[in-house]
Amino acid sequence: MLELLLLPLALSTGTVALVLARARALARPLPDGLDAEAPLAEPELRRLRRWERRLRRAVVLVGVAYLTVLAAWWAGADDGSGEPTAALLLLGIVCILGAAVQFSERCPRCGYNLGFQARLVLPDRCERCGGPYN
Repeated sequence: MLELLLLPLALSTGTVALVLARARALARPLPDGLDAEAPLAEPELRRLRRWERRLRRAVVLVGVAYLTVLAAWWAGADDGSGEPTAALLLLGIVCILGAAVQFSERCPRCGYNLGFQARLVLPDRCERCGGPYN
């Protein structure tokens, strides 16, 4: 019974922690002399594009791990073993690695963590300083 309560508790706690961390990061003052409209240097743009590709790969990996859990559960259903513990562990590890990739990049101008606003693609502008990423 306790196991059934731990997952929703962990998910809700993690969600609240992320929302609070995002709000705190947005509330921080911008660095003095920041020119949000200044173009990014080519190495910065390449770094952001590499991060975007890594993020997409991480999402694909999470999807494959999820399908592995389903396959392990389905394969074990006939013999009564139906406990895909190793597959669930794999899914958990892959989800943590995916989150690490998502939160591994910052705005080159203001330092805002792009993981708070990214959804598989590099956003057009920084949510905090408003600078474009093109």
